[in-house]
Amino acid sequence: MSGPVYMSETRSGTVADPEARYANFFRIGFNAYEFVLDFGQEYPPEAERIHTRLVVNIALARNLCETLESSLRDYSSRFPQGANDRVKR
Repeated sequence: MSGPVYMSETRSGTVADPEARYANFFRIGFNAYEFVLDFGQEYPPEAERIHTRLVVNIALARNLCETLESSLRDYSSRFPQGANDRVKR
């Protein structure tokens, strides 16, 4: 697996300009063939509002998990003061 892709680059090295959406809430579901990742915003007492849904195959879900774990390790090395931040639910 190659290294992380930072926000202003793609694997081909060209600058990407995707739409960015803020999320402070997510949930994950799955079936026999794919994973479903929902992202949105939650501000109690209102219910969460989903604004983005990703549906990915199992191989891509595994790759996403490995890449996220690697990126979190890199983050913890670069920003040790923030390494223990966790959202409590």
